Amino acid sequence: LSFGLIGCKGKDEEPTLQETLETAVGSIVLENVATLASNLVLPEKAGGEYDIVWTVSESEYAEIGTNRSGAPMLKVSRPESTEGYKAFVLTATISKDGATASREWEGYVKPLAEGVQVLTAAGVKAAEVNASVLIQGKVLIVCKSAGFWVADETGAVYVYGTPGDVQPGDTVTVAGSKTIYYTLVEIENPGIVVDEEGDGTYPYADVAT
Repeated sequence: LSFGLIGCKGKDEEPTLQETLETAVGSIVLENVATLASNLVLPEKAGGEYDIVWTVSESEYAEIGTNRSGAPMLKVSRPESTEGYKAFVLTATISKDGATASREWEGYVKPLAEGVQVLTAAGVKAAEVNASVLIQGKVLIVCKSAGFWVADETGAVYVYGTPGDVQPGDTVTVAGSKTIYYTLVEIENPGIVVDEEGDGTYPYADVAT
């Protein structure tokens, strides 16, 4: 006996434009927004091709803006500890030739730590180790992979963590825990909000000296 098997394979169908958009919007990668304590730079394109329009649900604690490079940014304002986490819904929408696809992320703005102390740089240095502190000042020197110095009229304190989009001369609000690394006073686990971007003329080298 002999047997023969003949198979027929149909030609793969091309995805529709709607399917292509849905795949593209599904490929967007964001940092965790479940407990957001800092401004978040957002992707500009989905699938490397489609411009993303970002919107956020009405909230006094989260809004869409842009950074100095013109990239979209989710800007946050942290509530007091007694107010708890503040919810928002972030939406990405892409469109082409009348077809549209959207995707949502539910997130929360993290409140300040209970008992947080609003301090100057000198005050942070004098605070108890592990105290929850908040300081507002100007960014002095940025170490791209490890943090930055924030300065006010009383001195400067090192902020240990990924600096994100901050640049020398930016006015920032930083909240975190006061720690000491060997002899260096640091603010660890920081929540960083850029209140005002610098114009590139801040004399940080002179101030650093």
